Amino acid sequence: MNPPSRRIRDLATAGKITDSEAERLLRAVSEPPPPRGLSLFSDPFSRAGGGYAAACGFVIAALGIVATRFGVRYDGFLDLHITRIAVPLRLAVVEQLADVVVPALLFWGFSLAYGSA
Repeated sequence: MNPPSRRIRDLATAGKITDSEAERLLRAVSEPPPPRGLSLFSDPFSRAGGGYAAACGFVIAALGIVATRFGVRYDGFLDLHITRIAVPLRLAVVEQLADVVVPALLFWGFSLAYGSA
């Protein structure tokens, strides 16, 4: 018998929880966790944490800055333009900061408003 189930049985014996609560808790403790592969789609941070996602975002933003050297501009939230000249490096960095920070703040706000956290 594992320690959580022993503690649940002790609580039920002491009368601190009802028998139906004890059975529900015992079922919850004994059930195996959901498969990891499926949780990647419903909760991607269960496998790849926020640090990994932030690193991927940084690499993508850096590639966006490199792309400006070839006349490709990402100068808005999901906005792409092809230009004949390369934009100044300072402008490219500011655009990438805006492209990353603004959506991140928006999505963070949405998660606070509509999430269960």
